[in-house]
Amino acid sequence: MSVGLNDILKDADRRRDRYNSETVQNWVAELRDLSIQAEDLESMRIGDNSSRLVDDTDWSRKTYGHEVEKYFVGMKEDIEQLESLLTTDDKSKGAISICGMGGLGKTTLAAKIYNGEAVQRCFKYRAWVCVSQQFQPKTIFQRLLKQLLPNEAKERDEDALVRKLCDVQKNRKCLIVLDDVWEVDHWNSLRHAFPIGEADSKVLLTTRNQNIAPAEYVHHLKCLSEGEGWELLQKIALPNNYSQG
Repeated sequence: MSVGLNDILKDADRRRDRYNSETVQNWVAELRDLSIQAEDLESMRIGDNSSRLVDDTDWSRKTYGHEVEKYFVGMKEDIEQLESLLTTDDKSKGAISICGMGGLGKTTLAAKIYNGEAVQRCFKYRAWVCVSQQFQPKTIFQRLLKQLLPNEAKERDEDALVRKLCDVQKNRKCLIVLDDVWEVDHWNSLRHAFPIGEADSKVLLTTRNQNIAPAEYVHHLKCLSEGEGWELLQKIALPNNYSQG
C-alpha cells in the first residue's frame, strides 16, 4: 500500500493519542506545516558548493532539511537504478527525468545520487541548478558554466553561453542536474544547451510534470510505503529509540 505525506499526517493524528510524548505531538504539528513546503526544503545550492539555502527558506526548515537527510528512508532501489543509468556508456540514455508529485523527495533523491561515490567517480565535472517557476535561461546557463569552468565564467550573451556549454559537455564527461523544472516550454528553451546523445555527458531532471520528461528515460518516483512513512516519522520524533548507524 502506497501513501502520501498527507495520508501519513492523517494517520498520525489518529494514532498520536497513544503516545504521551509531547515531542511526538509537537513534531506532527511541525510536520503538517513543513509538508506544504517539502520541495523548498530540498532546494539547496548543491551545485554552487554553498551551505546557503534559497533566500526564503527559514531556519526551522533548514533544521528539518538536515533531519530528513539524516534519517533517509527508502529509495534504495531508485538510487541503484538511476546510478546505473547515469554511469552506463549508453548515449541513448543521455537525459533522465525523476518525475513525481510535490513532496515525494525528488530533489533529495537527485542529491543523493549527485553526491554519491559512483557518480563522482564517473563524472569529474558536475553542475546543479534549480530551475523553478522563476525561469531565467541566461542565469541558468551562467550558473552551470560557472560550476563546470570556474575560471571561464566571464560575461557572455545567451547564445555564447549555450555554445560554450555544448562545447564543454562534448569534450568533458559532465553531469548536469536541472532541479524542479515546471513547464514544458522551460525544458524546450533549455535543451539546446545540452548535446544529448552526442556526448558522454548526461542530464538529470526533477519535475512534477510528466509531459516535460525527456523521451530517453522517465523514472516515476513512488510514495513511501505505509511502513516506510511511519519509520521516517518515528525516527525523527523518537530518535533515541532508533539506531542511527
